Amino acid sequence: MTNEFKDKLQHIDTWRVKGTNFWVEIRHWFDPLKCPLLDYKPEHHWTLYVKIFPKHPLAQKAAQCKNNYDCDLGNKIYPNFHCGCTYYHKTEDYVQIGCDYQHLGDEWFWEQEKMPSEVLADANDLFKFFDNIEKENK
Repeated sequence: MTNEFKDKLQHIDTWRVKGTNFWVEIRHWFDPLKCPLLDYKPEHHWTLYVKIFPKHPLAQKAAQCKNNYDCDLGNKIYPNFHCGCTYYHKTEDYVQIGCDYQHLGDEWFWEQEKMPSEVLADANDLFKFFDNIEKENK
């Protein structure tokens, strides 16, 4: 591997907590790009996802997408994402929905190298939501 290529790689931190038929994941990476022409400065990126596997009670509902990137359905599955669902991905093995912390008004998150307490609290709420539904349907 050349140093030039290696220098282009971005490190991504991932934290995951697993339920029985789902898992919740927080991701963080830093984008060091500085572009004065676009008024773009280095930023930290935070995202939160839930991956829903076929045996989870919400899996069938989550898989009934109307288009390839059905964030509206994501909001119907879990309505409490930070600024709404901004990510929807469906495969044969799972459906993954989530949100990011890169909206207008989220500038504070962009400066946070360590996990913000709000992201952690949102992840905890997301886990409890999916875990409770699973427990209620046993």
